[in-house]
Amino acid sequence: MKEKLIQIFREEAGLVEDEDSVYFGETLASYVPDGLEAVMRFHCEEVDAVLKKLPKGEMQEIELFATRGFTMQEYQALFDLDIKERDFFLHPAFRSLWIQTESQRRKLIYSIQKQKFNDYWHLLSHYLARFNPFLLTFFFRSHPVC
Repeated sequence: MKEKLIQIFREEAGLVEDEDSVYFGETLASYVPDGLEAVMRFHCEEVDAVLKKLPKGEMQEIELFATRGFTMQEYQALFDLDIKERDFFLHPAFRSLWIQTESQRRKLIYSIQKQKFNDYWHLLSHYLARFNPFLLTFFFRSHPVC
C-alpha cells in the first residue's frame, strides 16, 4: 500500500523519474499540495468502497470512517453556508471533525480560509495524528524530487 501511495504522490506531483531527470533533493509530502491531495483522494475512495459494504452506525463502520480523513474539496464544504445543520452528517469533513452545529462550524472556519492549502493541511494533520498515524507518517516522510 505504501508503494502505491508513493506512486500516486509522485505522479500527481510531477516527480516522475526518467532518463532526463536529475536528482534535485528531497521534500516532505506536505510541501507538494498536488501530490498530497492525490493521495488523500485515493485513500478516501478506498475507504469509501469498504464503507459501502458495512452497515451504517456499527462499530466497525465508525472505526473505519475514523481513519478516512477528508480531501481538500471536502474541507471546502465547511465553508458552504448552504449546507444546513441537518445535513452536516452527510459531508465527510463535518463528520470527521465532529461538527454538529452551526455554531461549531462558524467557530472553526472563523480562523481558516477556504482556498488556503496550509489551513487544510493543518486541520487534516491534526486529525490524522489522532486517527491515522500511518498516513500522517507517510506525509512527513521525505520523498525524492527529480
